[in-house]
Amino acid sequence: MLTWNGGRMLVFGPIALIAAGLLCFAQAPRDADLLRWATVESHINGEPVYAFGYTYVYAVSPDFQPKAAAQEGNSALARKIRPKKSWQIESNLFGSTPAREPRSAAYDDQPLLGVHLIDGDMRRCWASRGQNQPDYEDAWVRIDLPFEQQIGSVVLVGHPDGMGRADPRTGSVKVGQSFPRKLEIRTSRDAWHWQTVYRQDHFQASNVEGRNVISFNPVDAKQIWIIGSDLPLTHYFGHSFSIAEIEVLERAGDNVALLSRGAGLQVSSTHTGLGMDRYTQEALWPRNTIWVSSGVA
Repeated sequence: MLTWNGGRMLVFGPIALIAAGLLCFAQAPRDADLLRWATVESHINGEPVYAFGYTYVYAVSPDFQPKAAAQEGNSALARKIRPKKSWQIESNLFGSTPAREPRSAAYDDQPLLGVHLIDGDMRRCWASRGQNQPDYEDAWVRIDLPFEQQIGSVVLVGHPDGMGRADPRTGSVKVGQSFPRKLEIRTSRDAWHWQTVYRQDHFQASNVEGRNVISFNPVDAKQIWIIGSDLPLTHYFGHSFSIAEIEVLERAGDNVALLSRGAGLQVSSTHTGLGMDRYTQEALWPRNTIWVSSGVA
């Protein structure tokens, strides 16, 4: 409700309560800033459990073995570790590398995503997840065209320079230049029934730094499935399938496997740096935070 008093407007009701709350918050001590970043979701033995998003932090160290004696003949109550709030810590020798901390899409650097196979840029590439053995699991790429077309060639394009390093002693090759030694190409018109149009159990790229054309009898296709196995050792990743680009050539010789032409893509896996992508970190960080906050660093 609004009213006038001697030329001044007085505010009553919910608006006044909100304004008063904001004023009290502005004058609160610094430790009260916790209210901006966390909520108390529960209490255990009188101690709060803070929630930072979906990460839950107990205010004191837990009792891992409640009946265990820390010292023989000492009946004094144990003094629990009480983690400080971040703004209470002036210096700290404990930490983690930036690669192992939560991140947003803005700084989640992932240079080996599958989309690079259909972006038309030979200087960017994809790599499947590294494996300990060359035949642990197949690595594959499936391309979906926007509509059925007649195709007669698939081109596997290697990165012109390669990324990382090759080691002749171990036989490892560069990222973007890692071609499978067993290769199969299947096509489909309905993503259900598939036919093999090419298979080679001893495949060897003729040009690891450029285009490798694989031709077959023309077929009508909407989906193209490229399956690689017996994968070479790639950089330090392990055994992986890694190239820069995939072209699918239609009757006139144009590449139709381009995002800009409506093509879609799926890959069997992506190398994200030992699982260090933002989705994995979002799942792991709550566990790491709980252990650290419990004094088990």
